[in-house]
Amino acid sequence: MNTPDGHDAIETLVRAIPVALKRAVVEMKQIAQATAAHVARLAAFARARCRARKLEGHAFAANVDLGRRMAELELGDAEQRGRIAGHQESILNLQAAGAKARRIAVELEVEEAKMAQIELQRGTPPLGAETEYVAAVTAREALQAQQANVALLRAAIRPVDRAHAMRLFAGCFIVCLLLLGTVTVGRQSQRGAAPGRRGDPTSVTAGTPAAIEAHGTEPATPANGRWERATQGEAERIASEGLAELDKSIAAKEKELADLGKAVAAKAKEPADLSSDANATRKSIPAAEAPKDNVYRTPTELFADMPNDAYPRFGPEGAIERAAARKWVKANLVGRTVEWTAIVKHVEISGDGPFTVRLGCTHKGLWRNRFLLFGGAFGLGNQSCQVLLSGWHTDFLHPGQSTQAFHLLAEVPYDSCTAAEADVLRNFKGKKIALRAKVVRSDVSNDRLRIDDHRVPFVLGVSLPSVDGFLPEASKGINMLRSPR
Repeated sequence: MNTPDGHDAIETLVRAIPVALKRAVVEMKQIAQATAAHVARLAAFARARCRARKLEGHAFAANVDLGRRMAELELGDAEQRGRIAGHQESILNLQAAGAKARRIAVELEVEEAKMAQIELQRGTPPLGAETEYVAAVTAREALQAQQANVALLRAAIRPVDRAHAMRLFAGCFIVCLLLLGTVTVGRQSQRGAAPGRRGDPTSVTAGTPAAIEAHGTEPATPANGRWERATQGEAERIASEGLAELDKSIAAKEKELADLGKAVAAKAKEPADLSSDANATRKSIPAAEAPKDNVYRTPTELFADMPNDAYPRFGPEGAIERAAARKWVKANLVGRTVEWTAIVKHVEISGDGPFTVRLGCTHKGLWRNRFLLFGGAFGLGNQSCQVLLSGWHTDFLHPGQSTQAFHLLAEVPYDSCTAAEADVLRNFKGKKIALRAKVVRSDVSNDRLRIDDHRVPFVLGVSLPSVDGFLPEASKGINMLRSPR
């Protein structure tokens, strides 16, 4: 190596080492930066995915609300509405039987969301469900924007080129090595801190000379002659202690049995005490207050002051309870004012003056084409009930569309209207209105007017309702009565 070529090689090597170290430092820096940036992109992608899933849930919930509102307004496809009504009835039946209805509830939400999706594709908000439609559109647009963001972040996760991919691989390999080294060092430190390990000079095995020397006594064994002397006395002591413990245990069990007998006797008296307390509580509770404006908008408000002994019972064996309920409703419900909402879909005016105006209204529930469901099912004690408003004529309206797009309407007739009164009624078309009427007749139906297998129907005859407080003069005092067959 004393040749000139050898000296040149050594000098070249010496000069190359700093350059190589500098390149290595630069490359490690780039590996660290690439790994950190990739981890940040992965975290951003994960957050975006979570956000997209939340927005999917919000969009589905908004579609369910829109579909439910459309079903209430009798909008959308008739076949879908029929499936939704069937699911709702199945849920009520299962709940009345005490069974779980989770699967049917999920199927109901899916049907409602499908109905809303069809309406969203049309691009026009349905009449009466504008708020739900706007909420569904907003949720859908937010979900689409977030899905586009997720697609961009997914594309940014991929390596730019081969060098970038190699840096990411090297960074992950280094991180794995660091984690493995940390875990190994931790386990070794735990093993080093464990007491009494094998090879520890401070650990002493029992029974060895070292243990005897440390504790200053020698255990009794057959080899040293003490075993025979200790056995007889030890056996007698153990037997006497065992008998004493047995006597204590028997005494404790006898005391526990006596306490249990007292508890059983006390429990036997509880039903009578509870019954007397319940009766006293019922007597102390004042009658439920009527709404402040004396207008009943739900069945729960209407029957809030019904006493327990007047609650009805469904089935052929419940005639006694239904008779008590019938007596109460005839004495208490007649004269009360009820209110419900509807949407005016159709207006028909006939005559040359005075005029007859017929408002075709959609309602949340129509049954057997002549009864309106006033609210949903409600409970009186353990019995499910339903209020029906009788005396209605229903018809089908085809609003210039296909025969599939029809509405089942409840017709409200107003006779002998002046031109001004007819004009006021005509202007309600397309609006959501509040119908208010007085109860003129009330009854509890027999089993032939069965809604389903568990609800007791209360049939109320009402007067001709006012529309948002307006009632033509000639229609005041007119009743909408039709007896159930």
